[in-house]
Amino acid sequence: NNESTEIIRMLNTEFGAAIAAHPNVDFWPEDLRDASDAMRDRIYQRFNNGVYRSGFARSQAAYDRAVVEVFQVLDELEEILSGQRYLCSNDRIVEADICAFTTMLRFDPVYVGHFKCNLRRIVDYPHVWGYLRSEEHTSELQSRRNLVCRLLLEKKNSKHARPRSRCSMHYAR
Repeated sequence: NNESTEIIRMLNTEFGAAIAAHPNVDFWPEDLRDASDAMRDRIYQRFNNGVYRSGFARSQAAYDRAVVEVFQVLDELEEILSGQRYLCSNDRIVEADICAFTTMLRFDPVYVGHFKCNLRRIVDYPHVWGYLRSEEHTSELQSRRNLVCRLLLEKKNSKHARPRSRCSMHYAR
């Protein structure tokens, strides 16, 4: 399956110590499942998918609807993050954080220019920008992101003679 929520849950529960640097980390903890699911539902269509609906809109009206929703969600996330560290909790990263994080990470370098989601940039949202900067180096996300990069590179290496690693180039700091 290639549905991101199912992949996150699978990486969260199925592999454990076999591949995770932090197998005790739970991105879908029982006590925050309802909040995480509600937040994920809140952001998926309007933000994660909204950038694509903006970028591939076939009419100005469709673009306008989609891009307004994208920035409504960013405004909502800015408000939430002004009062707490993560989207559903002040002390734990959950599945909804990962779903939002991936779109936030690509927003300024990709969606602003290519998909014309350019009313504002992530850097124009002080709390969202701070959240993104602090989460980019969080060890739980780092270990999962590195796993995905390794899997993608293995797939790429098996098909091309001279692969280039965008993952290691972009994330190496």
